[in-house]
Amino acid sequence: MRRLVLAAISALSLAQGARAGAILTEGDAGMARAAAVGETIELRLKENPSTGYVWSVAVDPPGAASILSRHRAAKSSLVGAPGTREIALTIRRAGPLTIRATNGRPWEGAASAAQRLEFRIEAR
Repeated sequence: MRRLVLAAISALSLAQGARAGAILTEGDAGMARAAAVGETIELRLKENPSTGYVWSVAVDPPGAASILSRHRAAKSSLVGAPGTREIALTIRRAGPLTIRATNGRPWEGAASAAQRLEFRIEAR
């Protein structure tokens, strides 16, 4: 099932003319990256939704990238085991853009943010 979902995400990105690009993690936050219009950048962020904390992403300027997000569960039989949030961002227009990722409890608002990350992209 996981492979089917991942294949569907890849197919959707390719159907939209996207090219595979960089895979970014928490360690890449704060660094500037170059990307081409049509390229898909993937964020992979550790997440444990059983605690209520999930990653949300916003792109500035709005509409500069399309966003597709899903949670990949850990390969563990333990209840509440953490997994990874996989966020595919397809660059839609040239120019600078900022990806802001926030790990928090959505129903508690901005005050619940346990972690905030920022990724800068120069799209060409």
